[in-house]
Amino acid sequence: MTVDADGFPVVELNSGSCTFCGACAMSCATDALAVERLPDWPWHAAIQGAACLSMRGVSCRLCQDSCDHGAIRFRLQPGGRADPLLDLDTCIGCGACAHVCPAGAVTFERHANHQSEEIQ
Repeated sequence: MTVDADGFPVVELNSGSCTFCGACAMSCATDALAVERLPDWPWHAAIQGAACLSMRGVSCRLCQDSCDHGAIRFRLQPGGRADPLLDLDTCIGCGACAHVCPAGAVTFERHANHQSEEIQ
């Protein structure tokens, strides 16, 4: 487990996806990660367009291929590039897409409202 400068645990989804097994919650001495709160996980993927290889004309769909929930699709554009389309209602924030992205283009953001958004 990694901790920040203040001693708080840091979720590193770039290291691998979360299975939501609850092991972290069960090992947390403060109950800050209570197992009953797992369904309320507020984090969802965000694709940084400037870093995305597909947006730069490189054929890459690793994030889409790794998403078991089908939250990432690509819309073909003229000129050989494809724009990622992320469905926030489908994304569970597990990190599988971030783990495989060779460009580090996937980050995570806290979302209160779920909606579909095209990455610009």
